[in-house]
Amino acid sequence: MLIDPHVNPYNADPDELLDALIDASLDGALISCTHSARDALPYLKALEEEDFVGFVGVELLTSHGALVFVPREANETFFKASWNPNKEQAEQIPSGVEGESISVWSLEALQERLKGEQGVTFVVHPFSRLASRAWGDRAYTLNNVSAVETRVGRGLAVRDFLCDQVAEQKGWARLGSCGGDLTVLGSAATALLDSVETQGALCEALERGVCWPVEFERPDHPRPRYQGVVEDEGPRRVTLAEKERKEALAHVNRARPQRGGAPIDQIFAQGRPPKRKEGHGGRGGRPAQRSPQRASSRQR
Repeated sequence: MLIDPHVNPYNADPDELLDALIDASLDGALISCTHSARDALPYLKALEEEDFVGFVGVELLTSHGALVFVPREANETFFKASWNPNKEQAEQIPSGVEGESISVWSLEALQERLKGEQGVTFVVHPFSRLASRAWGDRAYTLNNVSAVETRVGRGLAVRDFLCDQVAEQKGWARLGSCGGDLTVLGSAATALLDSVETQGALCEALERGVCWPVEFERPDHPRPRYQGVVEDEGPRRVTLAEKERKEALAHVNRARPQRGGAPIDQIFAQGRPPKRKEGHGGRGGRPAQRSPQRASSRQR
């Protein structure tokens, strides 16, 4: 069966979630609301009433990136627990609105919070620039993790391959997901055995790696994904190597006129190098005069 293991409905109605699942042809979803387990209850009820397979987790934000915790049992203890960081556990990061910030977990406090919890944790796509926070290479330092999102159906494909390397090096299971974004549900999903119907069975599948990421082509983001990348990921940044090359060319442009040559920009604009003046030797001019000694030595 196909499920999405990371669906965050935010303020969507349960009916909107159901419609999105039907359009995506998925068998179920794991609902993971931000810093709250109770917020998932209306969506789980809707999934059950419409015979979808429903799982639950909680999305936990840090200043570096996000994790999803999946309990081995969705019991009253899990739903009543506080998953929001208190003042001692929280860090403040910009919310995207000028002058406002939001509270997220400090990584150390979150790791301490998850100690003793019965369940598994997986990493939200660590290299995607579609989110405001991404783990990047910090993902290699994470412990007590069972899986990682390697496919989200959008963004540059090379970033998915970086996730594959993390999964291989750390021995994590690989997941396909919409990355928590309900608007692109169905862009990627995770294949599970049909026997995975409970929270415990899902946790076991993630721990053993008995799950497979599946990605579906989207007309607006075909592979290779050059279309839509700038719109999705923000303006392109000039790399340090590109800056150095530009500065080097500028230096050459300034230096060449002093040596009697044409500026690099002028050469590129003409499409061919300018002819040398007569008497300079080489191509385009008269050959240079050989000394008598060199001429006689070549004849011998």
